[in-house]
Amino acid sequence: MNHVVCKLNEGDSFSLTKATFLVNLNKKNDYRYTFFNTGHLRKLYQFDRMFLNEALDLFYISLMVYYADRKVRRADAYDAWTREFKLYIPVLEIKKWNKNKKLLEDMISYLSGDIWNFEFRKRELNTDEIKLTEGFKRKNKKWVPDCFCMLSGGLDSFIGAVDLLEQTKNIAFIGHYGGGKGVAEYQKFVINNLSKEYTLTSNQFFNFYAATIGGVEDTTRTRSLMFFAHAFILASVKKGKKPVYIPENGLISLNIPLVHFPSHATAEK
Repeated sequence: MNHVVCKLNEGDSFSLTKATFLVNLNKKNDYRYTFFNTGHLRKLYQFDRMFLNEALDLFYISLMVYYADRKVRRADAYDAWTREFKLYIPVLEIKKWNKNKKLLEDMISYLSGDIWNFEFRKRELNTDEIKLTEGFKRKNKKWVPDCFCMLSGGLDSFIGAVDLLEQTKNIAFIGHYGGGKGVAEYQKFVINNLSKEYTLTSNQFFNFYAATIGGVEDTTRTRSLMFFAHAFILASVKKGKKPVYIPENGLISLNIPLVHFPSHATAEK
């Protein structure tokens, strides 16, 4: 069992003697992500209200799941694949997460092929979140997108963006990159072309960086959860229905197991 402790607030005194990893998401030597960076705040302040607590919680949960995924080698597991994790995470909405803990564990276990357990503890807003909340209150110009669309930079999301833009231009696009070679360049190319063709502004595109420090495992099945969480946290600013479009690789949704099928196997009709 790999025990991973997460901290988000100064003064968090939680400790665990058997912790495999202790991660403070406020320290850049543990984790690097740009969601609260000054360069993004100007765009975030366009929205009309602060993100929902549940969305903030899911965002941090996704970061920590991805951290654990990258930090532990599958090759060291008993079957060279399945690892076992227990994450200790502070949340704002502890009652809701405890109520849905089994659902979350099952969902992420299905996604990654590992065994996940969570232990939640109550926390309050941290410094970054308080600053963001105050910033929303000061801004007068508010933007309410019709919908939110994930934009990875690949052909599938590019086609999905074009289809949506033929219906409405009032869209917030969300991208993510984590240090892979060429990813940011492809995303910039797609953004530039969509902006030119449909007369969009740069404020409609949100491209966030998030990556662990010193990851050793490259299968990274949980990266998609982190990408989704970036979209969901932005969508939580909109009251009522929050349409989020996910024009990404459909093959991922099938979660095909990494096994070798024997040559004599035949497909059912």
